Amino acid sequence: MSQMDLKADINAAVGGPEMKFVTSNLADASALAKTLQLHGWDPNRPTLVLAEGITYYVPAAVFAQALEAVRTNEGALVLEYSLQDEEITDVNHRDDYIEFFSDMTDLLKLPFPMVRYTTAYVQQLAKQLGGTVVKTLYEHHTELELKGYNDFFEAPDSGAIRVSLISFQ
Repeated sequence: MSQMDLKADINAAVGGPEMKFVTSNLADASALAKTLQLHGWDPNRPTLVLAEGITYYVPAAVFAQALEAVRTNEGALVLEYSLQDEEITDVNHRDDYIEFFSDMTDLLKLPFPMVRYTTAYVQQLAKQLGGTVVKTLYEHHTELELKGYNDFFEAPDSGAIRVSLISFQ
């Protein structure tokens, strides 16, 4: 939400893709859509929504309304989220994840615990938005893709972060 001019400058400096950096209130879905339209978004054209690093700070119901306002036919959503405690199977790091999310909630003085999703909720959200979960990557997959080997996330289901691609018809 902050430093949009700086982010735009960095994107331009590194030769990033053509995009606009827009600030809007996710809790006001109609204002979000209007703000995006003022900056050139066309709700009648397929849109790829990247939701990275945001799900933790917005109540799930509020975020679902924001997504509903910007999802488009033939568009897609890349949704990055963390699993809730009961779904973290990474026995080597489970306690660290649980402590991390609690500590971050306190550090950031959030008025509610950091929001995390269950796998079932992501499926439900996709269905609610008229979409389908096409694929979900685990930290094991991303580390392997980035490094060519797994150093930290050895088991296929290790880690707590997931990235799902949701496609809309």
